[in-house]
Amino acid sequence: MKNKEEETSIEKIIREWNSEGMIEIKKKDFIHHLSIIYPELKENTIKTMITTMIVNKRTRTYYHGCKKPRKCSSENNYDFLYVNDDNYLTKYDEGEHGFWEIYKRQDGKLDVKLVSDMKKAKAEDSIITISVKGAGHECCQGLITKESYEIFKNQYINSEYIDNGWINFLDSELNLSGYYELSDILNVVGVTYDAEISIMSTEDNFPFEYVGEYSEEIGPLGGDSEKDSSYIGFADSVTQDYGKWISDTEYQNVQKLENKTLATFKTSEFFDVSIEISVENGSFELGKLNFMTVSSDSCGYGTDYGDFIVGVIYDNEKYYFDYPSGSGTPFSIHFE
Repeated sequence: MKNKEEETSIEKIIREWNSEGMIEIKKKDFIHHLSIIYPELKENTIKTMITTMIVNKRTRTYYHGCKKPRKCSSENNYDFLYVNDDNYLTKYDEGEHGFWEIYKRQDGKLDVKLVSDMKKAKAEDSIITISVKGAGHECCQGLITKESYEIFKNQYINSEYIDNGWINFLDSELNLSGYYELSDILNVVGVTYDAEISIMSTEDNFPFEYVGEYSEEIGPLGGDSEKDSSYIGFADSVTQDYGKWISDTEYQNVQKLENKTLATFKTSEFFDVSIEISVENGSFELGKLNFMTVSSDSCGYGTDYGDFIVGVIYDNEKYYFDYPSGSGTPFSIHFE
């Protein structure tokens, strides 16, 4: 039986989306809008409900309505939203976004995955498979008040938990449901540069297989070394899509006027994920393939917490690796 309070909250969210005729909106803007329209709903409740309703959001499996394996359907109120690559929310459309499901991984944990894409490749197309495998992190940076930092330092930091009590502190003191919710400065998940990558092509005119470490220039890969198409393109930074830099002026405001501390939390992960790109047979050019990267030292105060591979660009179209997030093993926490 559904929890009536949660069901009512979801119905209100859907009603408001439809009544406003929304096409897409940033999550934080939608939360703010709903908190004004429905002041009886706590902001944290709205956050939870929206997370629950996003079919491609891994952390939805923590909440009611998503705690069992099932196929997602646009007919189900719990499967109402989809988050685009630009982090804008839109209404879930199976024809546009494909069929998703909540499933149980080999480790017993629930996760979400794309089962089939409605935008199917043509039979005569070639498939390019790009995979990354190895160590990685989820890195979250956010600002907390110095008073909150003192509470954490004095009351939580000596706890027996592997994360030094950080997640318990976020829940008890800041009313946040996970480390990933303190990420107003940076939130990125991915393998590091020393991960193993593989690139395989079924292209008749340009067949190759490469397995090795990441490099900004890989080649030649079974092609003509005199041609640019035999070499991969350079890395393309998309850091601005994942985090923001705090300038010297902003630093003064944050530290002195706002009296805040920057917290950086990292998990330890092992990833093995792939992307498949369909290209017209005979048209593939390796030089059109670029890896998308995120540099942590271009965010926050410039401290280096690692560089991450988040996806690839082929022929100016972005493809993102589907990393699991929100449930990693705590690795480190730093304050500035």
